[in-house]
Amino acid sequence: MKATFWLPGRPERLHWKTLKFLCTGEDLLPNLERSLTKSYKPFVTAYASGLENELLEKVFVAFNDAFQRRWPLEDGSRKVWLGEQLAVDPGALKALYVGLLRNEKKYALGTMQ
Repeated sequence: MKATFWLPGRPERLHWKTLKFLCTGEDLLPNLERSLTKSYKPFVTAYASGLENELLEKVFVAFNDAFQRRWPLEDGSRKVWLGEQLAVDPGALKALYVGLLRNEKKYALGTMQ
């Protein structure tokens, strides 16, 4: 069974990598049920990767793109604003601060705070 079969609405709204992760999980499921260990870790990992990718693409990449348009690097305003935010909560925002400053679009689920 492919993930697009059970997805409600319009699965084309999902990022193509997300669909690939979900379909991989669906392909693994029948083999896991026949295995001796009955470990569902590969299935769960594939679905978690789909969720992580969807959050990355729909929230963090979109936010990063809007942020870069609002705070151009040339005039220094981006660094000033980020510095002010980092001063408020240095621990929670460190990874996001570095990513936004460098225009980085790769955030791991652990840094999506």
